[in-house]
Amino acid sequence: MQMVEIALALALLASFFFSSRDVSVRKSLVKADLYSSLVITLLFAIPISGVIALLTGEIWQLTTLDPIVIQLFATVGILQFVFTRGLYYAGIGILGASRAIAIVKMDSALAVLLAVLFIGEGITLLIAISVIVVMAGVFLVSFSESSGQQKEGTAVTRQKFYRGLMYLILGATGSAVLPLMIRVSLLQSGVPVLGILIASSFALMILAPLSLVGRFRNRLLGLDRNSIKFITYSSIFATSGQIAKFVALGLAPVVFVAPILNANILITFFLAYLFIRRQELVNSKVIVGGLLVVVGITVLALIG
Repeated sequence: MQMVEIALALALLASFFFSSRDVSVRKSLVKADLYSSLVITLLFAIPISGVIALLTGEIWQLTTLDPIVIQLFATVGILQFVFTRGLYYAGIGILGASRAIAIVKMDSALAVLLAVLFIGEGITLLIAISVIVVMAGVFLVSFSESSGQQKEGTAVTRQKFYRGLMYLILGATGSAVLPLMIRVSLLQSGVPVLGILIASSFALMILAPLSLVGRFRNRLLGLDRNSIKFITYSSIFATSGQIAKFVALGLAPVVFVAPILNANILITFFLAYLFIRRQELVNSKVIVGGLLVVVGITVLALIG
């Protein structure tokens, strides 16, 4: 297989893991809180990525990494796990997994634009059209729910809706920068799994001290068995998705990988329908928007 084909397979695999994470997060946030979800996710990410980095031999390159690369990975971890993931999980808790994934997927278009502007990645007319098709599907899904079509249990007040929307837009903006930083870091180092280990470790160093504060410690200690189960699922899925995403970005340009990660919008709808259909909405706009995403991703795959 060529590197681009491997990157395609890994990006689609990452999409599946991220979709599974989103549905698990939606289930866990019914009773759990955002801080607990983030900390437990990092507690899983560090040993999993550490073991894989040891098995692949990447761990031995830690002492020889350029300090600038380490700083980039650390910044990725803080931006991804503390800022964008926190905002994304908060948005899921308010709007649900289906609506949240539809809105936040604007990040791929921003990522492509930033990659062309700042790191000199090339883009052809066909790639540009494919990205536009993908984003058209995303925005169609974003506006797929009117107040008269809401299912029981999905309705939110206008103020709460706009707060959730703001969280997701801010998260998408931060998320758009991440593929560029990851791509630049990997082009200089070639250690994707070690990168995740460094990123996760620095993120945990930022979040862990909060556990000394009474209310945050009580949230962690007060989790029930069901919440812990779904947070565990989401943590494993999130870490697996990040590994696949980092490796894909090490093999192919951002303008190729970022739009393909949009596949998780369809997978999320499918999993949400199977497991949390009472909390999620799938209608004709969702279906049409999803088909546009598929068409765009397919074209990108064929021209890659």
